[in-house]
Amino acid sequence: MKRTIGRFFVAMLLAGALLLSAAAPVLASGNDAWAALLDKTVTAVGQLTTDGCELTVTGTASIAVDPDKATIMLGISIEDVSVSMAQEKVNNTMQAILGSLKALGIDQTKMSTSNYSVYPTYDYSREPATVRGYQVNNMLTVQVNEFALISQVIDRAVYAGANQVHGLSFDTSKRSELYREALQSAVVAAREKALLLAFATGKQLGNLRSVTEGEQMGYWNNNVWDTRAEAEGMGAQILGGELEVTARVTLVFELK
Repeated sequence: MKRTIGRFFVAMLLAGALLLSAAAPVLASGNDAWAALLDKTVTAVGQLTTDGCELTVTGTASIAVDPDKATIMLGISIEDVSVSMAQEKVNNTMQAILGSLKALGIDQTKMSTSNYSVYPTYDYSREPATVRGYQVNNMLTVQVNEFALISQVIDRAVYAGANQVHGLSFDTSKRSELYREALQSAVVAAREKALLLAFATGKQLGNLRSVTEGEQMGYWNNNVWDTRAEAEGMGAQILGGELEVTARVTLVFELK
């Protein structure tokens, strides 16, 4: 049995030698192709090894600021038996609103129509439902660059006939300046985080491979808007709260 197995392995070795001898010319003629394939393989392995030695970190920074301007949406919504009558009332009221705001010093370039709609209203107490009239809406967006005027804008508009007031949002005139400052702080925060993580894992930071700026974060505010139409004429009480300007960056470092 042992002699049989031994003879089998000897035969296999001889067959392998014959195959290699026969293939030698083919291999010799394909040396360039094999070399090119080997180069690609080495490159791919190198890239894989490098990618495995990267550190990606994200840094975020925020700056708080008091708002100094606002955007307000206000307007008029009126229903009447005909479109023409509803439109006439809406147009007259809007002219009164515009006049009251111009009297406050709001430039017409800071006012724009944000919505104008006309649609029928129905009486559902009947079967089938019948048209009882038409509702016309005209909304105006007003930019107020003086915070102290916000309450007066709302009060004057309501007094002139506005029955729709919403969409109050605050902003700061220092938006770009504060965002650049927050962006610089975010980069510093990301680098400090990278140094800490590299040290904790027994590595050192290498070259900075890429920097990606995150989407500019929107402003949020803790505002309270309390509109009061009381007999003593208290009017709209506006508290702007505080805004936050936030920036975010992502850094990718080599590790060594």
